[in-house]
Amino acid sequence: MTKLLAIETTGLRGSVACAERGKLLTSELLRSDQRSAQSLIPAIESILKSRGWVPADLDGIAVAVGPGSFTGLRVGVTTAKVLAWACGAALYGIDSLEAAAWTIAAALPAFLRNAPENPVYAEVLKRGAAFVSVALSAQRGDVASRGFLIRLGENRPIPRDESFRLEPLTDWIGRRSESAGPDGPLPLLYAGPPLASKRFKAIPAPDTAFLPEPFGTPSADGVALAASAASPADPFTLLPIYSRDSAAEEKRKMAK
Repeated sequence: MTKLLAIETTGLRGSVACAERGKLLTSELLRSDQRSAQSLIPAIESILKSRGWVPADLDGIAVAVGPGSFTGLRVGVTTAKVLAWACGAALYGIDSLEAAAWTIAAALPAFLRNAPENPVYAEVLKRGAAFVSVALSAQRGDVASRGFLIRLGENRPIPRDESFRLEPLTDWIGRRSESAGPDGPLPLLYAGPPLASKRFKAIPAPDTAFLPEPFGTPSADGVALAASAASPADPFTLLPIYSRDSAAEEKRKMAK
């Protein structure tokens, strides 16, 4: 694709980004004092204007489809579908956790070379790879998590789970990677907003480490990067992936 618009609205504060021929050009956060339903379209107009683009110039539109919260996902996915249909652009639905993994893969080598001394970081540099577990908050003390193999120098993360797991925060941190290299288990790195939760009190095990913010935070940058390896989706069938049923849905199932 030549010109791509990326949309991410799964987190507390969404973002948009522009890429051209697979190269990220610029990104912009949505306003923090407005809901995404109010701020998304003005942000899209602003970022396209900054590049001198108009919607008709777009060849592709990529959007984070979850797992994530209800309202934000619906706003982002619906906007992307309408724009893709109206502009005749290809539509790409990107897993939010995979998008986060793409940004980690791109930034991890430089971070490790300049990070404070840490035996786990040193082992990742030595082995040239790590297993990275990324998680997003799923509310009520739970997280939606997914594992990826990341090889330093390769920008494309390799998913090790077919889909996300919904699990308690403590189980996410307590579960050891099953990923192993030729010389034994790879170092395990955790990333994502749940690490900054007030409920989070865990200490990493000797062969694990917690990546600092903003590692693991979903962004339109990651959506744009992941779209470079994605296949187009059907605008009429693409749906959001929610991290869990709504409270009303859960109560209805329990009543049956």
